[in-house]
Amino acid sequence: MWKNVFLAVLTSFLWVFHTKSAADLDMHENWKYLPTEECGMAPPIDRIIGGEEAKLGQFPWMVLIEFEDVYCGGGLLNQYYAITAAHCTNVTLDNITATVGTIFNKYPYCGEKGCVSDAQVLSINKTYLMPNVDLALLEFSKPAEYNDNVRPVCLPRGDIVDHPEKYISAGEHFVTVAGWGSINNRLNTYVPELMFAELAVVTTDDCPGCCGPDKLQICAGGNKTFVCYGDSGSAAVQLQKLDKGPPRYFILGVTSAGSANRTCEETVGLFINVVFTLEWILDHVNKK
Repeated sequence: MWKNVFLAVLTSFLWVFHTKSAADLDMHENWKYLPTEECGMAPPIDRIIGGEEAKLGQFPWMVLIEFEDVYCGGGLLNQYYAITAAHCTNVTLDNITATVGTIFNKYPYCGEKGCVSDAQVLSINKTYLMPNVDLALLEFSKPAEYNDNVRPVCLPRGDIVDHPEKYISAGEHFVTVAGWGSINNRLNTYVPELMFAELAVVTTDDCPGCCGPDKLQICAGGNKTFVCYGDSGSAAVQLQKLDKGPPRYFILGVTSAGSANRTCEETVGLFINVVFTLEWILDHVNKK
């Protein structure tokens, strides 16, 4: 599956992208469908380099995407939409489910920490695929219900949009990624409970197999901190305080791939840069 991802990433060379200023994007009419006052609220995350099991409610925007015994992650944007990697949607809609409110990846959503009684399994009404980019939106058939364990993540705004280099500069910044991905390099093997880690942002030169316009991509990982099979689609987030509001978690990247022909420990993760796809995302979010 990941080889197909590299083909998708290669085609991003063909995509000529344009970004608007934060002020221009703030005028987009579809912000009204996004819970900008409720998003990104979660307990602060300690910096974990080697990976650690997540607690319930620690990543309330986390979406478990399942199809044909394959798992991906996603980020909840509002009650009707999740963002993920396009290669996580290469099946018919009837074969995809999205589950929110769980840290476990199998029904009945139980583990050593107990059971999750209110996980919500949602069917998919429609998918939107960004042309030539490994990015997709899932539209649910019915709305997810917010609770302490189900909350949306924030899309970038303000200074993050105008000056993304201040937040994702190589050697200076980290992103947090959670997922059920493999920790042993084996395809279609997953950890039963959600794990997370802090990944250092690195240059695209340190990201073997990375290709396409630099601004479209973020590379992060290294030092045996990595994403692997099953982490695709998961949100790369950062806690930031903008304007007068409280600190919130903003999604800066969507997990796309690792480097070809390398083990996960050896590779650096490739993430689609949400800032430079923001207008497309807003164009396709039209329910709340």
